[in-house]
Amino acid sequence: MMHQVYKTLPDDRPIMSISIIEDPDKCHSGFIVVSRTHDQDSDADLWREGSFFGKKWTRYICLSKTEGITDYIVESIAIINEKEVPPDGYAVIARTSDTEQKAWRKRQICYRLARRSHAASAVTDIIVLSRLKKGTKWFFSSWRNKWDDNML
Repeated sequence: MMHQVYKTLPDDRPIMSISIIEDPDKCHSGFIVVSRTHDQDSDADLWREGSFFGKKWTRYICLSKTEGITDYIVESIAIINEKEVPPDGYAVIARTSDTEQKAWRKRQICYRLARRSHAASAVTDIIVLSRLKKGTKWFFSSWRNKWDDNML
C-alpha cells in the first residue's frame, strides 16, 4: 500500500547528471528526456530551427537522478550567452552526448556539482517553458530578463 502512495508523489531526489541530446529516442539508460514544455505541452526542442536539406536539428535536455558522479548532485544551473564565461565552479554542456554536436545555439547551459553532504541547495527537476516563460511558483528560473524572446 505505501508503495502505491510513493508512486503518486513527485520525485524530489536531487539530479545527479544533466546532458543534451539531439535525438530524444537516444536518451541514455538511467536518464529522462525533457521532451515537452511544462506550460503548453508542446515540443521542448531547445534548437528550434528549421530543417537544412531535409535534416531537422533538435536538442533536448536529459537528466538523471541515479547516474553521475557518486555522492555528487547538481546544486545549480545557469543559462548564459554563447560568448560568456561560465561562473566560477560551473561546467558547460558544450556538446550533445549522443552525436557530439554543438549543444545549443546562442546560449550555453552550465551547472555546478556539489558533494551531497555539502550542497547548499539541490536541483530536483528541470522544466522547459514555451516562449511565454511563465512557470509555477515552485520553480526557480535560470533565465535572465535582459534576453530576447528568440532564445528558447
